[in-house]
Amino acid sequence: MARLTLTDISAGYALTTTINANNALIEAFAELVIMRDGTATNTWSANQDANSKNLNNLPDATANQQPVTLAQLNAASVTALTAAGTAVTIADAAGNFTATNAEAAFAELFTGAFTHTGNIVLNTADLLVGDTDFVTFGDGTDFTMTWDGSFMVFDTAAAARTLKLHSALGVSFYDTNDTNVVRFSHDATDFNIAGTGTTDINITGITRLNMTGVDCLLDVLTASVSVNLPGATTANLADVSAAVNTSADKVQGSLMYNTDTDNPVYAVGAADGDVWVGADGATLHTPV
Repeated sequence: MARLTLTDISAGYALTTTINANNALIEAFAELVIMRDGTATNTWSANQDANSKNLNNLPDATANQQPVTLAQLNAASVTALTAAGTAVTIADAAGNFTATNAEAAFAELFTGAFTHTGNIVLNTADLLVGDTDFVTFGDGTDFTMTWDGSFMVFDTAAAARTLKLHSALGVSFYDTNDTNVVRFSHDATDFNIAGTGTTDINITGITRLNMTGVDCLLDVLTASVSVNLPGATTANLADVSAAVNTSADKVQGSLMYNTDTDNPVYAVGAADGDVWVGADGATLHTPV
């Protein structure tokens, strides 16, 4: 559809009327055209559709309602990212740091002493320790956990504390492939060692094993083992009032060393008067 429709002129009477009417239409149409030189009136009266076409060679905006070019926007973004931040005073009500600005507070938390009264959760990616890093948790008074570049050291010696590991399933030691494992656990009665895919438990550098009131069952003995056993004389073993018979350590199967005969004896029960037998089960001492 044509934007401007004029009446065609042909030979006939009163042509001036047709010409004047066409001129009026042209003048009205000119009022709708945007003038390149800015001649008034040169404002839009409705929204315009650029139909995905560009408006090129725009100057940089200098007023709030002027369009910003891509180059101007990129330059402004870089300036905003590199501009110095505004100093903000912060306060720590929990007492975790003493600094009053964010930069110093972070430096204090991660390079100096850090005190926290709640729980601290460290995910796998949160704590990165290199070969030569030195990381310490604790104030050195009660407990210190330190990575010295080779070992993770748990130290409670400074305050003579006891390090406790609580776990329903125990503590497991895996090989480097996470396949074979030895698990140490306590079931509220016994201390248990259970291995999976593990052939031997090798003990080296130990020359003597000291045990008191312990049953020791050795299925296979492949090395020399020295065991210090509690000892008593023949007279004490036969005396119902002697400590060897009245002690709570005397239980069924208790192993005692007769210092007079150089032979081991075993208690058949926990009572003060229960007899002591030899390895063959024969009664050797009857407390009276």
